[in-house]
Amino acid sequence: MAKKNSYRVVEKEEIIARKIHKIRRSNDGSTFESSETIDDLSVEKPLEIRVRTIGVTAFKSIAVTMRTPGQDQNLVTGFLYSEGITKDPKAIVTYNQKTKNIAEVELINGFQDKLDSIKRNFFTSSSCGICSKGSLDQVEIESTILPYTSTIQLNQNTIFNMVEKCDHIKGVFSKTGGCHSMTLFDSKANLVIQQEDVGRHNAMDKLIGYSLLSGINNFSNHCVVVSGRLSFELIQKASMMGTAILIARGAPTSLAIEEAVAQNMCLIGFADSSRLNIYSGFERLKT
Repeated sequence: MAKKNSYRVVEKEEIIARKIHKIRRSNDGSTFESSETIDDLSVEKPLEIRVRTIGVTAFKSIAVTMRTPGQDQNLVTGFLYSEGITKDPKAIVTYNQKTKNIAEVELINGFQDKLDSIKRNFFTSSSCGICSKGSLDQVEIESTILPYTSTIQLNQNTIFNMVEKCDHIKGVFSKTGGCHSMTLFDSKANLVIQQEDVGRHNAMDKLIGYSLLSGINNFSNHCVVVSGRLSFELIQKASMMGTAILIARGAPTSLAIEEAVAQNMCLIGFADSSRLNIYSGFERLKT
């Protein structure tokens, strides 16, 4: 019999560090002025994710990711989902924040073969979510909720409205300029949640985890607005969600476009409150 879900979280860690340091600033492009300044900086620290199934004594360390502390339970839940390890947050029997930088997760029976098959390098940087893959055949993860099954369509004004709403959220980026954000909207442009992190893939995992733990398990009528560029790992994670529309303030990479086309995902870049570029899935936009 599975244990009842239980969670223990250590004292919340600061996500913004206020530092006094010396800098040299150029305001005219030619001269530099030295001064001491007080800066608000995004905190970046490692999180080790350890997993085991019920009845197994030892935890297996499956990843260390450089992340913004806080929302670690969301991050771990979303990571396990987007990596194809679990399909349901109820599979997580216990989540234990053993220390500020170590999270231990116990899963129900039936996942040991999956954990044994994970071949992952030990370190995941904050800039790249696929750098830690053990081999190329692990890069593409089969989704059971494919975007091409979604029937969602949006018009341009709805998209402009979503992007504008993101600009008014006062989060870590507004104070530090040093993190990425992922914002989940429903098909009527209602803002569901925004999550931030120094790593864009971490921010996406936090968004997925928060949504799953809040009872949202079907993303086919939702879309995500990305603060920066669109890279392959974000397409992969959106595919695992079943999200069919991905909107970014920046540009997509070539591989991101290829994967979006394969998934019949609508990929939008360079979006602001009055313009956008559509790279794939044009049929998902209403005229």
